[in-house]
Amino acid sequence: MRTFIALAVIAPAGLAATALAASLLYLDGPPAGHTGGFGEESCATCHFDNPVNDGEGEVRVSGFPERYEPGETYTVTVEVRRPGIALGGFQAAVRFAEGEHAGRQAGSVRLTDERVTLLETDSVTYLQHTVEGASVEGDLARWSFEWTAPSKAGGKAVLHAAGNAGNGDDSVFGDYIYLAEVVSRVRR
Repeated sequence: MRTFIALAVIAPAGLAATALAASLLYLDGPPAGHTGGFGEESCATCHFDNPVNDGEGEVRVSGFPERYEPGETYTVTVEVRRPGIALGGFQAAVRFAEGEHAGRQAGSVRLTDERVTLLETDSVTYLQHTVEGASVEGDLARWSFEWTAPSKAGGKAVLHAAGNAGNGDDSVFGDYIYLAEVVSRVRR
């Protein structure tokens, strides 16, 4: 009986300590690979106490073309909206949706917003907010960047974005996560 009671007390304390450590480690966004696309985790890995895409908010992507022209550059904007949002965050990546390069970087990205940073991996460049970039205006957080489509027609490109509508309490609790997937086909 004592063992059971001790575990009942220790387990929530361990969960709270882990959540606190995560909130302090990732003030400037999660590690690479948290867009929710291609089987990746999303921000809901740490911000797990509310349902994903709860219907009261959203992550919206604009400027990512329905059909891209090879080598053309597009200004893309990611927005996180939710009533009462205190802080916002996002992570996004643009990858080939199919074929032999599925899941690998499609085209290139360039920073145009000082509140956005890049995380480079061997096969994908992730974009995400900086600490300063977590600020909001009203019920909205917004970030922009440029995407240059692949110079050769490589098939469909897909942008995955995960957005965090945070409550500003410096913890992983009480935040809302939203996921979006936008597909662009090569113009023929």
